[in-house]
Amino acid sequence: MLREQDLPLVVSRARPARFDEGSTPDSTLSVTPLVFSSNLRNGAMLSWGEADPARRPIRFDPDRDQPGPVCIAAAAERAAGIRKGSGSIGGRLIVIGSTDLISNARLNRGGNQAFVTQCAAWLSDRDRAVSLPARTAGVYQVNATAADFWALALRFGAIPLAVLLVGLAVSVWRRRS
Repeated sequence: MLREQDLPLVVSRARPARFDEGSTPDSTLSVTPLVFSSNLRNGAMLSWGEADPARRPIRFDPDRDQPGPVCIAAAAERAAGIRKGSGSIGGRLIVIGSTDLISNARLNRGGNQAFVTQCAAWLSDRDRAVSLPARTAGVYQVNATAADFWALALRFGAIPLAVLLVGLAVSVWRRRS
């Protein structure tokens, strides 16, 4: 049986999410790496931090690129007090190096939905709330074609346009009389 932490996240291209080591030290800030890219499979490099994404063909250059595993999601928490652990939370932030993770095409694959749900719970400070059984998440997906869009635009645009035209006609009629 797979647990949530054993499910892979499914993304295509992701940017690294890393802490700026050159920034001013701050005792109220803690940064925790959450997700790393996969590293090796059968001796082949699966992931790396590409220094020049515009370069073609894309290949690992050990002199320029960062070897994997690369951190692609990190969480930061700032305490409101003078020191970490002072009790009050100043703010929380999660940085994910890919918007692809929560797209309709990938949300229901692997552990993406569980990861996003857990991130939302942590951001809203509900990870420490009363433990209640989680509701099963409903799957909602909007599939609309260009024809559907134009039908909605016609329905929601025709009435206001008709009201505008009647208002202009009344305005012109009143000025002439």
